[in-house]
Amino acid sequence: MNAATRKITMGIGCGAWRAFSFILYVLLIVLGRVLHPIANLAIFVGTVIFLFCLVFRPDLALPMWAGAGLTVGATTVSVLYEVALRAAAPANTVVVSDV
Repeated sequence: MNAATRKITMGIGCGAWRAFSFILYVLLIVLGRVLHPIANLAIFVGTVIFLFCLVFRPDLALPMWAGAGLTVGATTVSVLYEVALRAAAPANTVVVSDV
């Protein structure tokens, strides 16, 4: 493969990767509008279940740990979403989360 062919191939490959990355970024932004409220609700419900069972019904160990697992799992999904969004963002893009 000569230098010109390699340069054209690298240009096409980089352009395809940037296009794929931008499409993934847009899809992640749209997904975030649905994912964040669901994850926040799951975090709230899991925390309430865990604290209720911890304070008032310590004999219910399975629901208590299920609530804790729900909270940890939803938090993990939320954090991994943010990591994926920042990784797929175009260069010099500042990702600001809604408050």
